[in-house]
Amino acid sequence: MPYVKSPSFAFLFAVFIFLFCSCSYKQTEQLTNSPDDSFQSYSIDLNAKEKKLKEAVEFIELMVFEDTDESLISEVKLSLKYKDMYILVTNEDQDIMFFDDRGNFIRKFNQLGEGPGEYNRILDIWVQEDIIGILDGSGFSIKKYNLEGEFIGSISLPSPVTHIHPINDQFLIQTNNNAYQDSLSYKWILTDKFLNPVNTYLPFDAPHAFEIAFPANYIRPYKSGLLFYSMFTDSLHTFTGHEFQPFAHIDFGDKWYWKDITNPSMKEVNGVQTSDKAWDLSLSVTGNFIFGRTPLGFQGFLNFMINRKTGLATKLNMTKPDGKLYTMDIEMVDDERFLFSLPSDEIGTLLKEFDQTQIKYRTGTTLQRIESQENPVFIWLKFKDSD
Repeated sequence: MPYVKSPSFAFLFAVFIFLFCSCSYKQTEQLTNSPDDSFQSYSIDLNAKEKKLKEAVEFIELMVFEDTDESLISEVKLSLKYKDMYILVTNEDQDIMFFDDRGNFIRKFNQLGEGPGEYNRILDIWVQEDIIGILDGSGFSIKKYNLEGEFIGSISLPSPVTHIHPINDQFLIQTNNNAYQDSLSYKWILTDKFLNPVNTYLPFDAPHAFEIAFPANYIRPYKSGLLFYSMFTDSLHTFTGHEFQPFAHIDFGDKWYWKDITNPSMKEVNGVQTSDKAWDLSLSVTGNFIFGRTPLGFQGFLNFMINRKTGLATKLNMTKPDGKLYTMDIEMVDDERFLFSLPSDEIGTLLKEFDQTQIKYRTGTTLQRIESQENPVFIWLKFKDSD
């Protein structure tokens, strides 16, 4: 659950953020060549007609995770790929589970607790040189373990932070408008390995009227650098070591809730509940595409795809025949494809929407095996390069 000061804010955001991180073609500038990483602004028309996934996707590939008494997955909270392994953090028990690239179970460990060497609330996880790093939201510290789960050490943070990502021997930290070390009022802080500030980016005038740490990771790898999304903004930035630059702007026009709000008050935040506007973003990027998801007030969600070659945006219909959304959560970009997780009991319904020629199975995965197990399924989605 999020870390909050205000009960009303917790009620408002906890439900939607938990779900969240569950065709008009307008573009401010037409692109005709292969996309580079120069800044672009893309327009999204909320009133555009939706396109079915079958029509937008070239193919999907499925992989089921081995289902044993030891490897049962309640729900995927965080995931990452390291070497030939997929490492998952479960939502309830906060198990750290290891599977190979065919979904076979390798091992798991759990150090949940309040004592030395234990974590209480995992906000971020990463691996460097076979060392697992965890941002623990309880007390705000970094805990380190080897791949077998043995505790190595910890280091305390000087103030609450939202997310953290290692870059060689340094860390890039998202502060969520909390002054770092009580004096540095910047949205992003680059530190050394001891968490001492090295550089600062994107100053803010005042802290938010509340504090919240979302479980979804707003820091995503991209090429040799990182992509970042900050709360209450409609833009992505990139970071490539020491350079911090705008990357993409998602233009909702007057349908962006925070358009004229720079430092939201509690009243403005609570106003999201009765709004029909976009107010948060989950964005993933490949070389040619952007996949995005935004909540529209408390009314529902908008899923969209942007073709970076053409600059065209497409609204995607990701609902089941009964009108409910698929529980389809974006996990990461893997091999230039978008990787989602989906409960196994929804797979049969989803596959009926595709032609058999659009469906692939990873070695060891079959539809029969998926339907006989409880573990969620990974789905790689490859968009069509053109209509």
